Amino acid sequence: MLGLGAGLWTAGMSVRGVVTQTLRQELTPEALLGRVTAAFWTVAAVLAPLGAALITAVAARWGTVAAFRIAGVGVLGVAALAASQMIPLSAREPGSSHAGR
Repeated sequence: MLGLGAGLWTAGMSVRGVVTQTLRQELTPEALLGRVTAAFWTVAAVLAPLGAALITAVAARWGTVAAFRIAGVGVLGVAALAASQMIPLSAREPGSSHAGR
C-alpha cells in the first residue's frame, strides 16, 4: 500500500508540474514569465515546509485524525476557491493568451 501510495503521489506531482507550468506560460506575458516563474517557485518552496510544520504541530496537539480532517478541509477549500476562479475555454477570446486577465 505504501508503494502504491508513493507511486500515485509521484504521478500526481508530475501532472501538477506540467499543468502549472503550462498555465503560467499561457497566462503570463512573455516579458514577465521569468519573474512569475521565480515567484511561483519561491512561494511553493516556502509554503511546503511551513505546511509540514503546521500539520505536525496540529497532529501533536490534537492527534492525527484531527490533523487529517483539518488538512482535508483546507485542501477542499483551496480547490473550491481555485474552481471558482476558472475561466471556461469558451469564454476566452480567440488568439488571446490571457483573455482580459
